[in-house]
Amino acid sequence: GVEIPDRLPDGQYLVCVPNLLLSQWQEEGMRFMDNRVWSFLQYPSSASQVKNFWRAWTQKGLDDPANKGTVVVFISHQVSLFYLLISSILTLSRL
Repeated sequence: GVEIPDRLPDGQYLVCVPNLLLSQWQEEGMRFMDNRVWSFLQYPSSASQVKNFWRAWTQKGLDDPANKGTVVVFISHQVSLFYLLISSILTLSRL
């Protein structure tokens, strides 16, 4: 059988899911994982919301290397990796 570890290492994880399951997966993660250690975020599908996503990211201190918590970002398959990278780089440069 498949061996499942007791816990995942601290870090940042990007989970790509079908658009219809995006909210469900985020809710399931919040239901079954310790919210004091895990942060669950949903990457926006709208370009107008990207800046607010990264602003909230920095306000929560998730960009701080000293933050030992685990962050899981759920993103829809419909949001391309290219869009994610380019819009994030442009947004972070304007904060």
